[in-house]
Amino acid sequence: GAQVVRALGRHPAERATIRQALTASSRGTVACSVARIRFLGDCDVAFVESLCAAMQVRWYLPGQSIVTMGALDDGRLFVLLSGRVAVERGEEHIANLARGATFGEFTMLGLVDLRTVSIRAMGICTLLELPRAAFLQVLGRFPREKAYFDQVHQEHDALVAAMSRIALLRKAPRRFVLLLLLLSQRLELPCGDRSLSDPSTIESAVVLLKGKADVMSADHTPLRKLSDCECFNEAALLGTPNYDRNYLLPRTACTVLVVTEVVWRRVTPEFSE
Repeated sequence: GAQVVRALGRHPAERATIRQALTASSRGTVACSVARIRFLGDCDVAFVESLCAAMQVRWYLPGQSIVTMGALDDGRLFVLLSGRVAVERGEEHIANLARGATFGEFTMLGLVDLRTVSIRAMGICTLLELPRAAFLQVLGRFPREKAYFDQVHQEHDALVAAMSRIALLRKAPRRFVLLLLLLSQRLELPCGDRSLSDPSTIESAVVLLKGKADVMSADHTPLRKLSDCECFNEAALLGTPNYDRNYLLPRTACTVLVVTEVVWRRVTPEFSE
């Protein structure tokens, strides 16, 4: 309240940024930012707009706590409109987040109860906040989206368990696996489907969550077999090109997760280990 107003009086640049952010929100720019959140990408425009209308704008002063590790709170999702925030676990600094970043997805969705990191403002920050109660209220008006998020709840425990059996992720924290599940593209593929040979996916890692598949050469020769909870082309996550143009071909109906280098780079900064 009054503290923020006084602080903004001493920081004209931040005051101008906040005014611009609020003006942008009236033009629908905020709705566009929210729509880019991965798990909202396939949702109806009216649903996203309703979420935006339910969001609250809040400001934080330098050093002020936004999220406290271990807290059981009202499960807010945060969208950082301006400023920078620090992500910390205990005394350890994990990462800095800048404009456009989102956090708090899992508590808002009800997938975790307690905050897994602390987040504090590094300067004057403007955030959009959506409490879980407001999210659920909006969700109740959109049957298709409600069915989708109900399915997320029903399946996420089994998917996390499946991914945790993959060698690459065996020692990964649960939140890391949840982030990959939430941000990556999940596909249900029939036997013989060749969509994973498409240029848009051939440079990605593919996690075979369920089913059987063959690793195929560029000339369509089978090289080796994969089954449940195995991973193909992990080197892509480190930026190594798929020089041989090998791809994955389902031999049964398969559930796969396509993990791009972009998603991997977004997730890993929070996890120093």
